[in-house]
Amino acid sequence: MQQEFIADLRDRKTYRSLKIEADGDGWARKIKPKIRLKGNWLERAGFRPGGRVKVTSVMVGVMEIRSEDMALAETRRGLAP
Repeated sequence: MQQEFIADLRDRKTYRSLKIEADGDGWARKIKPKIRLKGNWLERAGFRPGGRVKVTSVMVGVMEIRSEDMALAETRRGLAP
């Protein structure tokens, strides 16, 4: 069931596999993880250049990214909880 769901996401190009990069000063041993998101698929998902996002750590290994612009628009239309 889960494999079918993942295959469906890949078919719709809403699924991306990204590398977690190392960022910082290796000599000083101050390396932090970094994930870069970019591309047309972000705009199709509702994220616009210049907009803001809210990133929430839901649990270890799971993050939620929400467009603050979309949340504001939903609140104005009375769709937000």
